[in-house]
Amino acid sequence: MNENRNSLVALFLSALVVLAWYLYNRPQFEQRAAQTQAQTQSGQQPAGAPAPQPSALPQPNAAPPNGGAAAPVMPAEAPRPILSREAAIAASPRVRIDTPRLTGSISLKGARIDDLALVSYRETADPKSPAIVLYSPENSSEAYYAQFSWLPPAGSNLRVPVEDSEWQQEGAGALTPSSPVLLKYDNGEGLTFRRRISVDEHYLFTIRDEVTNSGAAPVTLYPYGKIERHGTPHVSGYYILHEGLIGYLGDHGLQEYAYKKMDDPKTNGEVKFADVVNGWMGITDKYWASALLPDTTAQLVDARFTSKLSGNGQRIYATAYALGSRTAAAGETISADARLFAGAKEAGVVGINFPMGSYGGYNKELGLNHFDLLIDWGWFYFITKPMFLGLDFFFRWLGNFGVAILIVTVIVKLLFFPLANKSYASMAKMKLVAPQLQALKERYPDDKMKQQQEMMEIYRREKINPVSGCLPTLIQIPVFFSLYKVLFVTIEMRHAPFIGWIHDLSAADPTNLFNLFGLLPFDPTHIVGIGPWLALGAWPVLMGFTMWFQMKLNPAPPDPTQKMMFDWMPLIFTFMLAAFPAGLVIYWAWNNLLSVAQQAFIMRRNNVPIELFDNIRATFGRKTPTWCGGPAIPAPTLKGRRRSSKGTGPIGPVWKIPDFDALDFFAFGFQRPGRNEGVWQRGGMGDDTELIEEGRRLFAGEWRFIWASPSVATLPPMAGLEIAFAGRSNVGKSSLINALTGRNSLARTSRTPGRTQELIFFEGASGLRLVDMPGYGYAAAPKAKVASWTALIHKFLQGRASLARVYVLIDGRHGIRDVDLDVLATLDRAAVSYQVVLTKVDQLTMAAREQQITATEAALAKHPAAFPRVLATSSRSDAGMVQLRAAIARLRRERAQGWRARPGRIRDFRGFRALGFACTASIG
Repeated sequence: MNENRNSLVALFLSALVVLAWYLYNRPQFEQRAAQTQAQTQSGQQPAGAPAPQPSALPQPNAAPPNGGAAAPVMPAEAPRPILSREAAIAASPRVRIDTPRLTGSISLKGARIDDLALVSYRETADPKSPAIVLYSPENSSEAYYAQFSWLPPAGSNLRVPVEDSEWQQEGAGALTPSSPVLLKYDNGEGLTFRRRISVDEHYLFTIRDEVTNSGAAPVTLYPYGKIERHGTPHVSGYYILHEGLIGYLGDHGLQEYAYKKMDDPKTNGEVKFADVVNGWMGITDKYWASALLPDTTAQLVDARFTSKLSGNGQRIYATAYALGSRTAAAGETISADARLFAGAKEAGVVGINFPMGSYGGYNKELGLNHFDLLIDWGWFYFITKPMFLGLDFFFRWLGNFGVAILIVTVIVKLLFFPLANKSYASMAKMKLVAPQLQALKERYPDDKMKQQQEMMEIYRREKINPVSGCLPTLIQIPVFFSLYKVLFVTIEMRHAPFIGWIHDLSAADPTNLFNLFGLLPFDPTHIVGIGPWLALGAWPVLMGFTMWFQMKLNPAPPDPTQKMMFDWMPLIFTFMLAAFPAGLVIYWAWNNLLSVAQQAFIMRRNNVPIELFDNIRATFGRKTPTWCGGPAIPAPTLKGRRRSSKGTGPIGPVWKIPDFDALDFFAFGFQRPGRNEGVWQRGGMGDDTELIEEGRRLFAGEWRFIWASPSVATLPPMAGLEIAFAGRSNVGKSSLINALTGRNSLARTSRTPGRTQELIFFEGASGLRLVDMPGYGYAAAPKAKVASWTALIHKFLQGRASLARVYVLIDGRHGIRDVDLDVLATLDRAAVSYQVVLTKVDQLTMAAREQQITATEAALAKHPAAFPRVLATSSRSDAGMVQLRAAIARLRRERAQGWRARPGRIRDFRGFRALGFACTASIG
């Protein structure tokens, strides 16, 4: 366990080092990427790069499938002057494109689709900002276009349309979803090329090419399609998102090649796939894509991704395919069909494949092969896809993706609630056996193997799965990542508003803490050197507070390294997530609040005290004295010569402070339990860590049953120290002994009053004995039997030299009854040291607990042998156990030192109330 903990700590600290290194160097990375992009767009090469060399697109060399003809030849690229986009568009005649989603034009020079803008999407969240430009002509600075044509066989002199060929429009009008465009090109050598281009209401172009041979000899041609992109585009640079060349190429499966990978010398700028059936290929950005969609039954004799340097120094990335040959005899016409997707990667348009719910889109309508992978759903697609479907469902219902995120987070929490409940129950069991595990380390300090064997035996006996506590966290990591993936890659989240200042859930929170969220007229992120560290919006700050709030729900780890790590974690995550999409930060903050509510509910359900406000108070409060759980009390200023504790000073009264070392503050003081108890109460030991440890060790060793006495005549020989537990039937004596010793079945428990009818003795490894006494009062047994063991109780309590203390248990729900007063009177007459312990206080409200404690202490004021303060405990939630163990440890220490309580000390301590040291607070 200790080794595993150290490994986790080392792993976490390593991650923090890597994170800090990345955050420290992120401004340099961004500056370097911006410089590289600027150099690329201006036609310059970065320092040290080789001088640009003219090149052309690669030539397919596959053998023609129909025999006889040579392989097709891809046209070469010639250097072009770089123009502005507007000038490049005006340089050639065009046919306008006008659809609900697209605007642009088709160039009649080369019949290229090279001018497209997405009218539904803008560059910023401002609806008046420019539309997103997807395609640009070849001789513009960021050329991006699609081209379809025919390839002649290798070595052939056939004249086919190329990029400079002038096409003619047959008819007139723009390309719309209801009106296709017809184009014609005559090569003057007996071949007439016709092209019919149609478009739907979204982003799909359908191209049908026909070639009529009016010559005397047969002609063999290869249909081909290609998409070219000039210049290396700016990419997000995140490993979770693919941007670059992509395709699903039949049996070759999904193929993804980033721009950087295509430029790697290992690929030589070319990746080829032969004999592909049922495939598609294209170029994808984060939100936009362009893809060639040949017929699913067509055979691609050549498919390739390429990256070459053009004559003007720009990189040209291309994805292209060539179909099998078509032969047109004299007077015949051959045809070829092609499709082009050019637009936004909307899930409903592209399609989603998922068993429990899906959007068909083009993927289903066209029967494409995994076209939904055009959207990068990632490795956890089986979580990411349903996450998106859920968000999209609530968005369509409510019209706000931010609210949809809140609802889906609640649903995820409900789905994981049974697992979280089981996990916390296992953690509660782990807490109960913690003393036993610590005892193993002390018993076998140098034998790790023996420790592990004994530890596994404890887990087996107590039915504990040590891994179950980590399981909910491990399962929720993919859920968190999938939501991050959805927010990051899906275009539906782009520019999706929430409420208030969040106008784009896919972007970081635009506010900033360091300019008081806009009250100060400057942007802290522009400060040289530290600007990137000062991007801290309102939602990240709220998220950090909720994370800190959640951590304070649990006690601080005892290990100083872990405590430091957890103390800094909320602050680190606050700065780390500041640059993340606002939707993800909102999810995390909301998830933290739900986790607090969920854990509080589970803790109450498992009768575990909630320590939230105690831990917060301890964080900001001053350190308290070890003998008192309340605020530190300044020592009074004493004037004149101090006398003994029994007198007064010559100038005014001197505080009468009893001998702290001699007094048993664990019985008398107004104390607060240790933080791992989480319950404020009066009585107990306070924060004396030495005695806490001594008490833990005292009860962590072996415990065994040694004796059962039906009468005082058969008691075991006196030895060591005996602690007796008395109380009414079914008050919880056996359960309290089990909780003290950390054993589930050391003492026999039952819901039936009167099951324990003898004096049961248990002995620990230290020699300490615990006595489980029969319950007095009502019991499910004959009256004579009840009377006999009641008499046994009174005889045993009247005196036994080894009996050091009696704890009289009172049910906190009912208070002191007449039968309890009879037992207290017996103990008073016998002058036996005893203290009252309230049980089952977890079933009371805070007000009821405080009222019961006050009433019980008032009743004890009439009993001279009773300690004036009570202990409040719960066997189910383990409340009060630390105090009780420490009190017994202190009693054992004082017995070993020969100390005995002297008459009058109780009265002296009761006078301590007049000092006004009120260290009380409500329980729970």
